Amino acid sequence: MKTISPESDEVRKSLIADIEVAFADVKREDGVTIHEAEIIDRYGSDEEQQEARKLDTETRWQDVPDDVMDWHSGFCFLDLKGFRYYLPAYMTWILKNLYTRKYNSGDSLIYSLVRIGDRHEEWHCWANVPEAYRNPDCACRFTATQRDVVRRFLEYIVLYEPDSSDENAASEALQKWEQIEKLIATERDTGQRMMVQCILHMPDGTVVEVPPE
Repeated sequence: MKTISPESDEVRKSLIADIEVAFADVKREDGVTIHEAEIIDRYGSDEEQQEARKLDTETRWQDVPDDVMDWHSGFCFLDLKGFRYYLPAYMTWILKNLYTRKYNSGDSLIYSLVRIGDRHEEWHCWANVPEAYRNPDCACRFTATQRDVVRRFLEYIVLYEPDSSDENAASEALQKWEQIEKLIATERDTGQRMMVQCILHMPDGTVVEVPPE
């Protein structure tokens, strides 16, 4: 089994502590649970989803069982509340089990971070799109502190322990989360806005057209 260097271990422990602080108050609330997400992935019924939800009995992300994280990885089927709740649990678990994980749920989390980074780039730049119509999975829904700790998590994987995960995916995710901060800083600090026109097809079948400002 590969061991990590003292320098890497020091950074790792510091990062674990910072994840705890950044996500300390995050609750799952009515968000999708990890077992529920896997039933959604299998096109399960509403009744099956509710039964699966009962398997996730913890009320704090710090208490999500290790065996659940090692086995379950239905991140694409979590809503934002669910994803933000499980994200610190999985990042912490990955950091504590860099080379002892049995399955690929760690890589699945990184793939999801790539996906959310993509959605941010697509949606957040459209500054004239009303908030209610923005993609709910956009990374801008995280606090600045949370985004920073996610970026540092990916940076740690890429710079210190690339063999512990899919290095290419981690590098892509890191690049996208770095871009996120640049885009947000551009909009907030200088007020620059992309002049675009978009047509939004809403779930209820209505069409919302937003003209350029």
